Amino acid sequence: MEDFGFSVADGLLEKGVYVKNIRPAGPGDLGGLKPYDRLLQVNHVRTRDFDCCLVVPLIAESGNKLDLVISRNPLASQKSIEQTLPGGDWSEQNSAFFQQPSHGGNLEMREPTNTL
Repeated sequence: MEDFGFSVADGLLEKGVYVKNIRPAGPGDLGGLKPYDRLLQVNHVRTRDFDCCLVVPLIAESGNKLDLVISRNPLASQKSIEQTLPGGDWSEQNSAFFQQPSHGGNLEMREPTNTL
């Protein structure tokens, strides 16, 4: 059995478990994980207030499929938008979905759901 290609760490300032490192071209990378993504659910188990000691066994028990709900740092998303919009190479697999609010707010980024 292979791993999912990412490591996790406990939060320093807030409770929770965060993605620490991602192996290039591994399942986590191909699934769209980014460093500092917060794991909110692992296989339908809410992990918002868990630490690594509770989350790692959930991941290990997953078998070959891992369902994650993550929260992405809004500053990391903004940096990604700024780097991609000017002349980025878009493909259907890697594109993000954008929605312009009708009331004149900030640009909101929504990413497709990926299953690892």
